[in-house]
Amino acid sequence: MAAKQEDHWDSAAYQNSASFVPKLATKVLQWLDVQEGDEILDVGCGDGVLNLQIAQTLSKGTGKIHGIDSSESMIATAKKSAAASANPSISHICTFEVIDATQLLTHPSLQTSSFDKVFSNAAMHWILRPEAHRKAFFQGVRNALKPGG
Repeated sequence: MAAKQEDHWDSAAYQNSASFVPKLATKVLQWLDVQEGDEILDVGCGDGVLNLQIAQTLSKGTGKIHGIDSSESMIATAKKSAAASANPSISHICTFEVIDATQLLTHPSLQTSSFDKVFSNAAMHWILRPEAHRKAFFQGVRNALKPGG
C-alpha cells in the first residue's frame, strides 16, 4: 500500500474560493450524457457538488456515482453533503472514497470493470504532471470501464 500523502486541501476554503468549478462543468455534463442507469466514476471529485447534481438524474433509475479524491477533507465534506440531501436515496446513489488518482491501477475497489462512464472535471492538471502518472491514470480508467464504456 502506498504511503499516505499529506492533504493540502481545505474543503471549506475550496467551497468559498472555487465554488465556480462545478458551474463550469456544463459541457462536461453534456458530453457525459448521464442516463438513469449509468454507473459513473468521478476522478478528483473534490467536495462532491457535481456528483450530487448528477445523482439527481441517477435517482430516477438504478444508476450510481462513485467519487474519488486524494483529499480526506474533500471526501468528508462530500459525504456530509450527500447525507444531508433532501433526497434520502442520494447517500446510496452517490458514494465517496479517499483514493489518489495515481492509484487507479492498484486500488482494490477499482479493479473490476464496473463503470459505464469515467470522468474528471478540473482535476487532471493537479495529478498528471509526471508521465508515469498519466500512463497509470489512463490504464486505470480503461480497466475501470465496462466493455464498451
